[in-house]
Amino acid sequence: MVPNLKIGEKVLEGAAGKADEIYDVFYKAAASLEPDTVAASGAVGELETGAALKSSGKRWEQQAGLVSAWIANISESLRLAARDYQGNETALEDRFRGGSGLTADPNLPQSPRVGRNPVYDRWGI
Repeated sequence: MVPNLKIGEKVLEGAAGKADEIYDVFYKAAASLEPDTVAASGAVGELETGAALKSSGKRWEQQAGLVSAWIANISESLRLAARDYQGNETALEDRFRGGSGLTADPNLPQSPRVGRNPVYDRWGI
């Protein structure tokens, strides 16, 4: 059984901020290697070492891009979870105060089902 874990929106937002900081530090560090790799591969010329440096630099760039994308994804996921958390908390509060827990948008089309339908009523829908 999975425990009922409740993480507040401020904690989620804080974690997203930390993920942003990690992204910035990682991205700068990863990008700082490129000039040195290019210079080193140019210094050894057409030797196999130069080709190996170019190849490893290209792979590093690809891997660093993937890691950066994952960090950005984690940060965005945390922010979305915080917004969902706040939306759920607001809906629950509204429900216990007697509201429906849902906010109707007057610009959206209304349900075509005006009256009660015995087929749906049978299942309590």
